[in-house]
Parts: sequence; C-alpha cells; structure tokens
Amino acid sequence: MNWPKDDQGVSQLASLYPECECENAASPPGSSGPVDDSEVLRFFVNSRSDVDVKRGKKFRPSSLSKMFKNGLSVCRADMATNDEVHYTAAMLSKIMKSMYGEYGGIVGVLDFRCSVVRHLEHEDGGRLACVLETPLDAIECGGYRRPSHADIVYAREHCQDEQATRVKIFNAIAIAGNQPFTRLEDVDGGQLSEYLPDALKGS
Repeated sequence: MNWPKDDQGVSQLASLYPECECENAASPPGSSGPVDDSEVLRFFVNSRSDVDVKRGKKFRPSSLSKMFKNGLSVCRADMATNDEVHYTAAMLSKIMKSMYGEYGGIVGVLDFRCSVVRHLEHEDGGRLACVLETPLDAIECGGYRRPSHADIVYAREHCQDEQATRVKIFNAIAIAGNQPFTRLEDVDGGQLSEYLPDALKGS
C-alpha cells in the first residue's frame, strides 16, 4: 500500500488505519501479497546507521527506531528471489558507502518470523506492531524490483515509552533467533560478503 514514508509516516498510518487495519489493504499488482505470520523477515544491519564499525558499537535496541517514524524495512526472505536479495543488499551497501566510505556497508542480518513481532502486545492487550507489504522500485513493464519488501511499523499514533518498547521488540527478536544478528559472512554461504564495509573485508 502507498503511505507517507517520512518521519511522521507511521503516526499518520496508525491514525488512518487503527488496530493494524493497514495489513488488510488490497495488494498492489506485482506484489508478493499480504505478509503471513509464518514468513521469515530479514532486516539488513547497516554500518554506520544501525551499528558503527568505526567506533565498535554493536546492534542495539535503538537501531529499531525507524519503526516509530517511517517504517523498519525488511525483506521477505521466503518470497524474495536471489536476484532481489542481492539487489536490495547492493542498493543498501552503496548508500552506506557513499555516506561513510570504508566504514559503510552491511555487517549482518536479523532473520525472524513475522509472528514474533506481529503478536507482541501492549499491557492493555492491543497490538504493538503491524507488518505490511510495501513493494518498492516499480518498473515500467509492471511489477517491482523489490516485490518482497515489507515494513514493520508501530501500531499506534503515539508511543508513551519508545525506549522500553524498542527493548521489548529487540529482546523478542533476539530470543527467537537465539542471537542478536548473524554476521554477513555467515549468511547464505557467504554469498553476500561483497556488501561488507571495506574496512572489514579480509579481516
């Protein structure tokens, strides 16, 4: 679905579609369809926006802050082709390298099932996060270069304690995956290692 992916986008989305009604929006032609609970979602961990290779900062709950602003981008690992995964990784790596030079790139991934975040609840029982299909990079002949892109967004207009909520989500993901994230060198048999920051290559 189309929605304003700016710093107020998540709040506007929650206002228009309370209780995660956005998940029931009609699928755009060429999309992979609504995100199922059983799907594995892949979050690419970047340097230096999510972690900081130069300063040695590791992945932490604050890295999930985008889900409260303009959406936390994930790739639907069960749906994406190898070409789409590499296209996504190459694009993200290029952006990071252009901003941070040898310290920019992808350092790892978080792989977790959609149900892990979709069924987290507030203390009052309401949904904490929504997971919606958001295919990107439309092509002229129809469809998308990234038909398996999705966003994780906070389910309400305002968050009373964003820090505590980020920790709750971070812990749920870490427990489900048995570790905070997998190093890029260990993902898919090392096929994505070319997208590592130059500072880490050969180390």
